[in-house]
Amino acid sequence: MKALITCVSGVELNRKYNLLTILEGSPVVVESSERTKFNTGEAVDYSGNGLVAISEPKEELYKTLSEAVDSASEGIQRSNPYSIGIREIDEATERMWPKLEHAAKLLLRKLFFSVPIIIRFHNDADGSSGACSLYKSIDLLYEKIGAINSPYWIMHKGISYRKEDAESDTLFFNAYSSYEKPLILMVDFGTSPESNEGIGAIKDKADIIWLDHHPLHDDAECQKLKYYINPWQFSSDSNYTAGTLASIFASILSNADVKEFIYSSMIGDYSDYRVTFDDAMGTAAILDMLTSDPTIIGSSDNISPKELLNAVNGQKRQELLNFANVVLNEVLDNSFKESKRYETQNGIAIYVLDYERVKPESKYPLPGRFSSKFLERLEEKEKSGVIVMVHAGAYISIRSNVSNRAVSIKRAIELASESKPGLIESYGGHEYASSVKVRIKESKPEVITALVNAVKSMDSKEVK
Repeated sequence: MKALITCVSGVELNRKYNLLTILEGSPVVVESSERTKFNTGEAVDYSGNGLVAISEPKEELYKTLSEAVDSASEGIQRSNPYSIGIREIDEATERMWPKLEHAAKLLLRKLFFSVPIIIRFHNDADGSSGACSLYKSIDLLYEKIGAINSPYWIMHKGISYRKEDAESDTLFFNAYSSYEKPLILMVDFGTSPESNEGIGAIKDKADIIWLDHHPLHDDAECQKLKYYINPWQFSSDSNYTAGTLASIFASILSNADVKEFIYSSMIGDYSDYRVTFDDAMGTAAILDMLTSDPTIIGSSDNISPKELLNAVNGQKRQELLNFANVVLNEVLDNSFKESKRYETQNGIAIYVLDYERVKPESKYPLPGRFSSKFLERLEEKEKSGVIVMVHAGAYISIRSNVSNRAVSIKRAIELASESKPGLIESYGGHEYASSVKVRIKESKPEVITALVNAVKSMDSKEVK
């Protein structure tokens, strides 16, 4: 049968060729190992016993195969928007659906053409929930499409795509020769100018699908990408989590059950739409723990979605969940003792905690995520609103449940930066969750004092 060599990898005497052909009217990916050297884009005859070059014009064959892939993709893709029964989420999904469909069509095309694919996901319960859904969905596609290159999964620490990340991805892609551009899929990577340099270094070398839910930023280059998708662009907000977005995106590709990971992403990211089912809460807790410290199950720092799925659904689920709860409760109990409490004129409580004084032996929980858990526990005793500032190293993680618009975390950081010029290196986030990085670690107490005073100054007048 006639086939097009779509991707070549391996060394001189052990080359692996990925071929795209049509079998019984449908495009199928096959794999062949040959010592004879062929190049990407060559038309060959594939009999199962080897490859033979043919004179078929590759442009005509490529056009035929492309049309077959487009037709097959339409047959695979889910036609109706995925619904989870939460009105605000479902309405936002309907508005995003056409763009999600186009991005899904691109991913399916890349799978058919066997290009190298990298999927990067943020190392928290939200990002990893999306990764688990994508893994389940792509795994089901293997049976429909045939032998394909498995995506390379990277658990990413941080929410920006740096120049170093682009250089690392380029090295990975250089091990392959593909007829079409490679693909990078980003989940929960933030929307900030910090990614501009990395995007600039990779955008001409690979196609990019960027699924995020952080607030938009005028200077963020990622927003200019063709397949950048964010609920904020469609009259929604960060409560529509990145894991929810990635899971619904995954639902277009196959009939994989992704609902558990939609709920776990919302729970892990403290979405206003979170539904506290026991199973989803347990899944969120395990994902949060293992993305903080994969060594708990003997994994490397780059834990894969397959390992996460095995942990969530395996025999040790309850054991892992018990361990997570014991560690977290111990840190929470110690935090009540070690934190310092301040209060504004109108009764808003401000808690400041040096995380070094309470951190456990394992890396779980990480300081930034713990600040959200600490806030959640404090909400049970503080009725007039609470703000927590958890600091470790050069970072200060700030969380708030204060609905009073006059008291803004973002404005507090701006005021602290103005009163202590040069001490704050960077900051980011939104009104309820932000992070500050100090330029010099020794100046952190001074910055914290400035932040506390800024909150107090904003809440010093009578609230109407």
